[in-house]
Amino acid sequence: VSATAMDSAREAGAEAGQLEASPAEAAAIDAAARVSAAIQAREVAVSAREAAVVAREVASATPHHAPTFAEEGEGEGEEDPDAEAPPGWVKLADFATGALYYVHEATGRSQWDRPRVG
Repeated sequence: VSATAMDSAREAGAEAGQLEASPAEAAAIDAAARVSAAIQAREVAVSAREAAVVAREVASATPHHAPTFAEEGEGEGEEDPDAEAPPGWVKLADFATGALYYVHEATGRSQWDRPRVG
């Protein structure tokens, strides 16, 4: 039984009107404290693993990114903002700027200019 557990048991006993906890009581208090600490550590580990899973799911839900201007030249954008995306493409708005861009569904390739279907 650790000295800390014995001290805690003595303090608890003193508050309850007892002079001293028996060795068996001190051992039980020490064991309970270790079990409680182990349970708390497990809960923290589970929470961290759950957060990591959620982060991976969020990252995989957005496999594409808005192209940078370096990837697509000057990024002039589309000619008609109301035009639908060609078949196989999705039109999205960049989160940071609101600029429209296109993502090819099959390849995940993204570009600023409206794809030419021909």
